[in-house]
Amino acid sequence: MSNFKLSFTLKQYTPIIHFQSDQAGATLRASELKPKFDRFLIALKHPDIKPLKGTQGEKYFDYKVKITTKDWNIKNFDKFPPLYFARDNKQLSSAQLTVEFISFNTKLIEVMQTEFPKFLAITNFGSRSSKGYGSFWDEKTMPTSFVSYAKKYYPKIYKLDTKVNEKNWEKIVGDFYKLLKMGNNHGGYKKAYLWEYFAKDGIRWEKRQIKKEFPTLAVSKNANTPIDTLDPKEENYRFIRSMLGLAGYYEFRTPSVEKVTITCNNKNIKRMRSPIEFKYIGDTIYLLCNDFYKILYGKSFKFQYGKKEFDIIAPKENEFDLYKFMDYLAERNIIKVAQ
Repeated sequence: MSNFKLSFTLKQYTPIIHFQSDQAGATLRASELKPKFDRFLIALKHPDIKPLKGTQGEKYFDYKVKITTKDWNIKNFDKFPPLYFARDNKQLSSAQLTVEFISFNTKLIEVMQTEFPKFLAITNFGSRSSKGYGSFWDEKTMPTSFVSYAKKYYPKIYKLDTKVNEKNWEKIVGDFYKLLKMGNNHGGYKKAYLWEYFAKDGIRWEKRQIKKEFPTLAVSKNANTPIDTLDPKEENYRFIRSMLGLAGYYEFRTPSVEKVTITCNNKNIKRMRSPIEFKYIGDTIYLLCNDFYKILYGKSFKFQYGKKEFDIIAPKENEFDLYKFMDYLAERNIIKVAQ
């Protein structure tokens, strides 16, 4: 192997959801892998390598990526995966991959050889990657203990208590995430854990204000009386669900499907994936907490339905911390702290 080249053979652990349904062999893309790996390397602040700056001030490392596939399989799904809600054409693919890095910076090659397997351990790819899809491992260095591996980059790792397998992991993650952020209306009404966390401090969520401002959307199929916080402060509404991922709209069934559009009054903020990364390893679902949600602290959002609209802010810095929220769930035995 040349000093300027580095090659890894990857084992695909979960299918990847991608958009390239008309391209045979479409799987992990270099255009997604390189920016994510660059950010990972930059965060390391390794003394032997320094990123370059692009024309727009963006930082990157000088290397090329080549990905080749073997034993490529693709599945068009008639029933959409539990964790994918879009209704356009998507596919699940799996393959054996070879990733080759090419750079004349030999120090960079040396660092990449050590760090790329670690990067793969804590990173997923493709659509719905935060929910566990698109997980790959380096065949030679697959860690025997994911927790000790991940703790090098995350101060605390969490896990679900339910044992999973390749047939049920999607449903387990999907059901849990729904309870985490949205609550459940099927098989008994259950408020979201996120709602409960804010409610204990008297903070109301955006869904209640939506129904207050747009009363035609305040429909309950089961005629349930709305559940409020124990000590509500009338105007203390927050866009709390933004902390676990920012969407462009919410749907309401009245029974027709109605959409409330969501735009941030800061035009640089469009959408944001969930900061919780699910990793399906062995028979366990692990949860990794990222901090990019913090960019939304105190930001103002416009909710619009028809010709009516209102503004609401996201939680402030002193009102939400993801690790404190996860510890709250662990104290209630909803999740566990991985040891």
